[in-house]
Amino acid sequence: MPCAFEDAVWYSPVGDWFISKHVRPGILPGILTYLLSERKKAKTELKRAKAELKTLTGEKEKAKALEVKVLDGMQLAFKVTCNSVYGFTGAIIRGRMPCYAISNRYISLFSSHFP
Repeated sequence: MPCAFEDAVWYSPVGDWFISKHVRPGILPGILTYLLSERKKAKTELKRAKAELKTLTGEKEKAKALEVKVLDGMQLAFKVTCNSVYGFTGAIIRGRMPCYAISNRYISLFSSHFP
């Protein structure tokens, strides 16, 4: 469909319209971007802590093992929270904000972040 703001509108393959983030940033994409960046930081710290754990012994090893568990829990919490946004918008019967257009857009934007 022709639109006066062709560069400001994104059309999904199923016909949904979304305003470009250059026109007005969306709330959910902002939240998801923040959560994903925090998860990436936690995973980086987790990788560093695991490498350091291999070199420690005694009490320091126990403290670092606890840090590894905390960091792993944090990155998992960020992942579950992001996935909950999809469930929040994609579940028709029990979803709090059922909207397939949003859930489909979520999958197209963020699914590559969850291996």
